[in-house]
Amino acid sequence: METQAPPVFRAPHKRLRGGKASDGSGECDGMGFAILRGLALGGGRITDVFELQLQGLVDDDVAWSVGIALRQAFTLRLGIEEREVGVAVRPSKAEDGSLQQSIFLYDVDEGGSGYVEVLRNDIADVISSLDRVLDCVKCCDAACHACLITFGTQYVSTDLDRYKARDFLRSRRAEHAKASSPASTKGQST
Repeated sequence: METQAPPVFRAPHKRLRGGKASDGSGECDGMGFAILRGLALGGGRITDVFELQLQGLVDDDVAWSVGIALRQAFTLRLGIEEREVGVAVRPSKAEDGSLQQSIFLYDVDEGGSGYVEVLRNDIADVISSLDRVLDCVKCCDAACHACLITFGTQYVSTDLDRYKARDFLRSRRAEHAKASSPASTKGQST
C-alpha cells in the first residue's frame, strides 16, 4: 500500500542536485526515484565517552555553556584542537532519581583517541580552570568567538551564556566549600 508523501515533499521546491527538469525548470517534480518510501537510515560507531553530572544542573543552556567551556579548558590543557573532542548534553537521572542534565565529552575519532579517558583523572583541575574560559577577554554579553562560540557550537550559540555557567559553577563551589568546612565553633569555648 503506497502512502502519500507529506505536504512538505509535495510542495514545489528546487531540485536537490541542481540542474533542470525536462521542461527547463529548476523545480523538482517528485517523480521516479526522487522519494524513497520504507527506507530508514542510521549508523553507529564506538568511541570513548566521558559523562559529567553536576548536582543541581537542570538548565539546558547552562549545561551547554559549561560543557563547551569544559571542552575548551580540557583541549587547551592537552594541547589538542577542540574539534578532536565533541560535546553533547542530554537529560538524565541523578543517583537520587532527580532529573538533571549530563554533559558528555567524547573523542571524535572512531574507536577513540584516548583523550577523554585522560579527563577522568584531570577533571578537578580542568573544572578549576573553567573561570579562565568563562571570563571572556572581550567582556561579551553572553557568548562570543573569544569564549564559547566556535564552528562546532553554531547550532547552540544562541543558547550559550557564560554568565549563567559561571554563576552556576561558583554557587556549586560555594555549596561544596560550605558543606566540607568544619562546623562553626564561634562563641564556644574550647
